Amino acid sequence: MKKVFIVIIVFLVLAIGVSAYQNNPRIILAHLDAAKLESQAKQLTCKVYFLGLFPVGKAVLRDEGLMRFEGGDSYHLSAQAGVESLIFKIYPFSASIDSYLDPKTLLPVFFRQDIQTKDKVLKKEVRYNQISNVMEIGGEKRTIFPETYEPLSVLHKLRRMDLDKTSNFDLNINTNQKNYAFTGDISKENIQTKSGPVGAYRLKGRIFRRDKNPYHQSKIEIVLLDNGPKTPIFIKVFASGALITVRLIGQSN
Repeated sequence: MKKVFIVIIVFLVLAIGVSAYQNNPRIILAHLDAAKLESQAKQLTCKVYFLGLFPVGKAVLRDEGLMRFEGGDSYHLSAQAGVESLIFKIYPFSASIDSYLDPKTLLPVFFRQDIQTKDKVLKKEVRYNQISNVMEIGGEKRTIFPETYEPLSVLHKLRRMDLDKTSNFDLNINTNQKNYAFTGDISKENIQTKSGPVGAYRLKGRIFRRDKNPYHQSKIEIVLLDNGPKTPIFIKVFASGALITVRLIGQSN
């Protein structure tokens, strides 16, 4: 029994060490062409890991730019995610998200989420009236806070902020009737690479209900490069007892 315990401890220590190494921004950048990251990419490809160690799938974030939507111009953001082939055979899963923003304010006006699992299909559509501070989901209208975002538009917002002039952020999120806060701190650091130091911003925040309900809280950590597009190279999410990390592995136009 003692030997089994020692083996478990050694495995956990090694796993933590490997995870810390793989999730180090310096290691992530070593596998990327830093010069190409200076340009605004339309597509970011990421690898998704469970517990920061075990690869479970890929995610693709796309900036579709201006397009026609429901008779008007909208700024379109999208994301798709799916599990690896081996896991897909056991538990097939895929998700897609589309967000349409007001081109003047870049606040969401329409959000769509489709999730497909082995057993069911989950669809969600949300409409936002940012002037009246109302959102509609499933035929019900709910009051929202001024400047309410959803996951894609909130990341877009953070990338557009002048992070040198602020040390924290406080944003509103709502995609499911309840109003959430996404608050956190911003720190700047240098990442040592073969070609020299690269500036980056580390955002550490949490998501929680505005009504002070202690449930459904999450912790988020995001690393953005200090370049023109503020490229996200690493995202860590701890929610519902699970740790998910996302690492940038490539980009294209």
